[in-house]
Amino acid sequence: MIHCEKCGWLPVPESELPVLLPDIKDYLPDGSGKSPLAKVPEFYLTKCPKCGGDAERETDVSDTFLDSAWYFLMYPFAHNDKQPFPFKNDALAKWLPVDMYIGGNEHACLHLMYSRFVNMVLYDMGLLKEEEPFKRFFAHGLLIKEGAKMSKSRGNVINPIEYIDKYGSDTMRMYILFLGPYGDSFDFRDSGIMGIKRFLERVRGWTINSYNSYNSYKNYKKDMDQTIKKVNGDLEELKFNTAIAALMKLLNILTKNKTNKEAKKTFLKLLAPFAPFITEELWGKMGEQGSVHDEEWPRIENGELRMENGQIATIIIQVNGKTRGKMEVEGKEGIEGEAKKIAAKYLTGKKIKKTIYVPEKIINFVI
Repeated sequence: MIHCEKCGWLPVPESELPVLLPDIKDYLPDGSGKSPLAKVPEFYLTKCPKCGGDAERETDVSDTFLDSAWYFLMYPFAHNDKQPFPFKNDALAKWLPVDMYIGGNEHACLHLMYSRFVNMVLYDMGLLKEEEPFKRFFAHGLLIKEGAKMSKSRGNVINPIEYIDKYGSDTMRMYILFLGPYGDSFDFRDSGIMGIKRFLERVRGWTINSYNSYNSYKNYKKDMDQTIKKVNGDLEELKFNTAIAALMKLLNILTKNKTNKEAKKTFLKLLAPFAPFITEELWGKMGEQGSVHDEEWPRIENGELRMENGQIATIIIQVNGKTRGKMEVEGKEGIEGEAKKIAAKYLTGKKIKKTIYVPEKIINFVI
């Protein structure tokens, strides 16, 4: 943009685009609140495109929030250096919109707002097929240290490398996930890490001990199935702390039984998303080939977990990615119809564009 005292604000003529920024050495802030470009008169002094008189360029150019507001459009085309992204490409339709955006509350006001604005402009221009860039936003909590939000100005920032070097990255990761609900804020305390460290040490010792063939798998089958169901549901809802708690409970049960190798393999698969490195190591020590992370996710026998009342696993009902209810069914028939009844007040008067069903887990109506 160019400002003329006579004509006001005017855009740079398209024939003069792009406006290239100068390569300057003195780019550090000087406390004046002005952009470094304000120190370069050969850049900001120009002529008015309307009257030809003296004018000045705007020196506050696009900041990093705006620059990073559409990076996700380029992810499917990392090696394309010819254009910002291939418009109306099939890969865009496959990968976008993003299923879930996870960030701090500050992002909801700034980065998320910019991203939606840019995406909507490109949609209005006919370059994108979806108006919204993200299906769902989830605001995670904050880590608190000494009663205050971590910040460099307070000098209370935790350096994760120090803890990773001392306890391992799996311990550090699981400790943070185990603090509580992912959307809440929690105080970071060194003492709490040791509990997770001891748990992973127990997993290591139990896994690499000799395998005992034990015919009475029924002794722990119900507990194993219920844990699979619990971890499945908690992962979908980002309830990492309760999923980890379920795995701790299951370990206590399994260590009291003569568990076979298959039980240990299933346990490592369930633990893998939370502790990817130790589970990969133990997978190899058990003599298994390949990676635990390439294995099929554990399933309950026959794909169903029948509870004591004879019903099967709970299905989460969503509308545009937001949970609007739950239901338990006894078979595969009539799930969509029953889900529509439960979510009726969110669907009335709306057109359902698409129904996404993940068997035994979620049904999501996109309106």
